[in-house]
Amino acid sequence: MAYLPRGLMHSATSSDQASSHITLGLTAFTWTDFFLEGVAAARLKEESLRETLPLGFANGSCSPDDRERLYRKKLAVLQSRFDPLPVWTHFQQALLAANTPLLTDLLGSRLREAPLTLDALVGRRAGLTVEVRTVPIPVSFVSLSGSSDFLPGYWRPSSS
Repeated sequence: MAYLPRGLMHSATSSDQASSHITLGLTAFTWTDFFLEGVAAARLKEESLRETLPLGFANGSCSPDDRERLYRKKLAVLQSRFDPLPVWTHFQQALLAANTPLLTDLLGSRLREAPLTLDALVGRRAGLTVEVRTVPIPVSFVSLSGSSDFLPGYWRPSSS
């Protein structure tokens, strides 16, 4: 057995004998991922975070003191515009999407069930995470294991 750290490129080959290669991966997010996502979201809200760096930053015509002052100013703006809740939600949905149960014998199981009619009540598959939100416009938002879609506004979840 061999352990290869995350991100290490590799390939598996065998000799003249049969062998198997099983790769196990774990979904993990770092604080760097979290902050990069938050900064990307904040820049969409705050125009000043989309400004270019000062013209003289590379050739020395912008003094180190000016660069430090500008950096601190932008960092304060970023901190005031950084909303962690959407970032947590983003990674929660990414984790759910990455860990969706595999569908096995989907066609066969569907053919063994009663036919679906307009009057049929349907339910969620065991272990499936579902989020349904009604939004103010005439649509409903549905998230299934991290994948999202909108349905017509007259659609509502069943009370059962």
